[in-house]
Amino acid sequence: MTLEPVAASDFEDLLAIRIEAMRESLERIGRFDPVRARERFRASFSAPHTQAIVLDGERVGFVAVKPQGDHLLLDHLYVRPSAQRRGIGAQVLLGVFARADAEGLAVRVGALRDSDSNPFYVRHGFQRIDEGEFDIYYVRPPMKPAFDPEGFAQRQLDAYNARDLERFVAEYTEDVKAFNLGEDKPLVVGKDAFAARYRDSRFNLPGLHAKLVSRMVIGNKVIDQEYVTGMPGGPLEVAAIYEVTQRGISKVWFVRGT
Repeated sequence: MTLEPVAASDFEDLLAIRIEAMRESLERIGRFDPVRARERFRASFSAPHTQAIVLDGERVGFVAVKPQGDHLLLDHLYVRPSAQRRGIGAQVLLGVFARADAEGLAVRVGALRDSDSNPFYVRHGFQRIDEGEFDIYYVRPPMKPAFDPEGFAQRQLDAYNARDLERFVAEYTEDVKAFNLGEDKPLVVGKDAFAARYRDSRFNLPGLHAKLVSRMVIGNKVIDQEYVTGMPGGPLEVAAIYEVTQRGISKVWFVRGT
């Protein structure tokens, strides 16, 4: 299954899919009207926000997602009856969730009363928030990403070994402070000064490499033991203690072997 862009000229094809997908539910409540279906879809159709669902070279449905400030509006998600019950809608929905979670946004959707889409959305974590005469409205709250202190430490280590300054400092907060362990006065304060220190005294060394010897994670602290080569004066045994917040590494303490 793939998602492919659509054009304004695809309106009739997508309308046919929508009518085919909704016909049974609309007839059940006495609301099936092809003219009204066309008018409603014409009023909401936006090709830039719509993607066709393609399976084995055939369009079997489409999805439309529109950014609405603090949430994504799942405006349309239709699958032809012949392609239903095969997990296609769920797969598309997971893609919408991934986008919403990456942006920290809720997802909102409306479903025709008494249609099969209601238990589908509830099963996938949507909560009912309102209802009208013919539609029920749902929201899936934004999911907070799992806090992973080790991830910050590993990404900055990977960037260090690649001597990629931009990726390296991206894992640190704007107000980061670096210390030698046991000293109260910081070596550097702030991301700009931190970046300058590594640009001028580390990432200018072509043979620089830090081998991770061991790692311990305790709460929001990550303690790395490293063996660093490519430094003037020979290899170094060092330890780094990273204090990590949701925004990134906010403090780091260094210990050098004697």
